[in-house]
Amino acid sequence: MQADAKPQRRPFQGSCHCGAVRYTVYLTVPRPPHAESPAADRVYRCNCTICHKSGFMHVRPPVPADDFALLSPAIADLGDYRSCNAGALRFFFCRVCGVRCFIFAGEGHVVEAQSGDLGLAGPVEVWRPTGPGAGSNAKLTGCYLSVNGHTIDAGQDGFDMRDWVERESVMYYDFLKDEEPGPGRYGKPYPGGCY
Repeated sequence: MQADAKPQRRPFQGSCHCGAVRYTVYLTVPRPPHAESPAADRVYRCNCTICHKSGFMHVRPPVPADDFALLSPAIADLGDYRSCNAGALRFFFCRVCGVRCFIFAGEGHVVEAQSGDLGLAGPVEVWRPTGPGAGSNAKLTGCYLSVNGHTIDAGQDGFDMRDWVERESVMYYDFLKDEEPGPGRYGKPYPGGCY
């Protein structure tokens, strides 16, 4: 994508490896360097053991209820590993191939979405989060949604995770210890983390 292109909110398709899990997430691309605006999508890596061992690249759309739709399967048909914050965080994964597509805490519901909203043909029933996005990473309030950037389908115009790293728009957090996390930073992961 051109470095001087104007940022636009666009839908991107995502899936697990086998294709059983499919979703649409809206992101603003291109990402500006050091994107810290509350309205911006947050992209980060943390060095906690669960995210590091599962290769999770956090992509946090600002308004989960508007910016994410699970197309298939039904939420009840996903694997659900609960961890962190007394089990409040639900690490959803495909029961066929095991890929973790997103982390969620909060409530959600099934709605009918129009094809133009998701870049698909015809109206479809989708699962969406309910409520506003969460505040800080440490304290879950409202709705927390983090999409695994590695599951956003490659080859879509405007989506290139290499660009995020090269433009230094990926933040790194230190969650390795059970203490309060260190401040986020750009450029270099904390010990135990990865680029």
